[in-house]
Amino acid sequence: MNILLVDDEQHSRQVMLWFLKRHNHEVTECASGEEALAKFSVVEYPLVLSDIQMPGMSGKELAAAIKKLPNSWQTDIVLFTGHGDLSSAIIALRAGVYDYLEKPINVEELVCIIERVAETCQLSMLLALTKGILTL
Repeated sequence: MNILLVDDEQHSRQVMLWFLKRHNHEVTECASGEEALAKFSVVEYPLVLSDIQMPGMSGKELAAAIKKLPNSWQTDIVLFTGHGDLSSAIIALRAGVYDYLEKPINVEELVCIIERVAETCQLSMLLALTKGILTL
């Protein structure tokens, strides 16, 4: 799966990058929400994994900006944070993100989320094909 990984903390980003690549995912990494939005505008990503608290554009702001783009229905967004609380999770989920994780990220939970996103992508593609929205 083609994944956009966004985290301003280099060590955290590198650990997740290593894990995702080890599981055969194509990963583009970004250190900021602004950089991620620029890359998202050029390449389609079925999954965006983003930290919430970053300088400049936060993960929530990135998610909102992505959701406004025409092809955002093809992308699931998972936000994560080291400063989690219940209200932050509720706000993120109400904003339309697919899921919410707390750092340190439980890799088993992350694998399950990626598998669910992959299944959703396949179903969406089949639906688009049957409705004539997408052609091969």
